[in-house]
Amino acid sequence: MATLSTANSRGPQGGASPQVNFSSVLKNSKFEEKRCAKVIIEDKAVLRTMIPQRVLCGVTVVVVEDDGVIRSLVAEFLRQQGATVIDCSNAAQALEAVTQERPDVVLSDISLPGGDGFQLLQSIRSLDPEIGGNTAAIAMSALGAAITNDRALAAGFRSYLRKPFTPRQLLQAIQAALRPQN
Repeated sequence: MATLSTANSRGPQGGASPQVNFSSVLKNSKFEEKRCAKVIIEDKAVLRTMIPQRVLCGVTVVVVEDDGVIRSLVAEFLRQQGATVIDCSNAAQALEAVTQERPDVVLSDISLPGGDGFQLLQSIRSLDPEIGGNTAAIAMSALGAAITNDRALAAGFRSYLRKPFTPRQLLQAIQAALRPQN
C-alpha cells in the first residue's frame, strides 16, 4: 500500500517529489484507513515540501463528508493551511453551518446520508445571499463515471474533485472557488 510515496520526478532540490493521495484510505480496511490518515497528517515535513503552508489564512471552509476518516484528514490539512474549518457529517449540519458561520467555501461529498451534495447545494442556493445563498461550493466524489465535472458545474458547483485527489488539487480548487465569478 502506498499512501505516502515518492514520485519518480525530481523535486526542487533534485530529490524525488513526495506525493500524498487523500483517498487511498478509501481503498483499505478501517485499520489501514486510520494508519494512512495518521501517516499523512503527522508527516508535516513532507507536506511542507509539497505546497506552501498557510495559504488559506482568513478562509472559512465547511467540509461535508460522511466518512469520518476522510473528513478529519481533509479538515486537518485545511487547518494546517490556515483555514477555519467546520466539519459536518451530513447535509443538515452543513446547511446549519452555512447559515450560522457564513463560510467562504463549502466542500461537499456528493453521496451523503439524508440527502446528497446536489440537494445540499440547492438548499444553500435557496437561502438569501445575506445568510449564505451565494457561498462558493466544490463537489467531491468517489462515484466515478456517475458524477462528471460537467454535471457538477451545471448544478452550480464551482468545481468537482474526483476522489482520489491530491492536496495540491484541493488547494487549487479552493483558491479558484474564492475568485470572483464573471
